[in-house]
Amino acid sequence: MPGSSAGQATELGEKLLDAFREPFRVAGEVLDVGATIGYALAPNDQAESNALMKAADAAMYAGKEEGKFRLMHAA
Repeated sequence: MPGSSAGQATELGEKLLDAFREPFRVAGEVLDVGATIGYALAPNDQAESNALMKAADAAMYAGKEEGKFRLMHAA
C-alpha cells in the first residue's frame, strides 16, 4: 500500500482479526474460524517483493506459535 504506515497496517490487521472473532454461519452450520496475520512493510522490512513476502510469512508463523488471533509485524 503506497503511503501506508505501520499504524495503518496494524489498524487494518486488527479489523481483519475482528471479522473472524464471531462464528460464521454457512449452509445452516456454525463455523469457528481462527486467524493469524503476519505482515511486512516495504521498504523498511524488505525492498524486494519475494523477500517481503518471506518476511510476512515468517511473521505469520511466529504469530501462530503464540496462539490464535495474532497480528505480527516482521521482525
